[in-house]
Amino acid sequence: SNKGTQLIVNYLPSSLREADFYQLFARVAPIKLCKLITDRQTGHSHCYGFIEYHSKDDAVRAIEKYNGHKIEHKKLKVSYAQPKSTVNVNDNVEL
Repeated sequence: SNKGTQLIVNYLPSSLREADFYQLFARVAPIKLCKLITDRQTGHSHCYGFIEYHSKDDAVRAIEKYNGHKIEHKKLKVSYAQPKSTVNVNDNVEL
């Protein structure tokens, strides 16, 4: 079960690329899955993404470190992902 290990990160700066998003959260601990949600046609970021760690402790540390963290002009919101929001992570997200 990935309950407690998968996080949703909101309010990412639109300029942040998936590699940068990965690097930021990899500072906490090794990452199992990283997915920045982007528009399939344009490649533009929808300004949120998912991070999954191998352990719950790592996820807790990531919330402590990055929830409320300022990056560019944005303040990140890091919280536990709801199972339903991560199931279709590879499908196109309609806004």
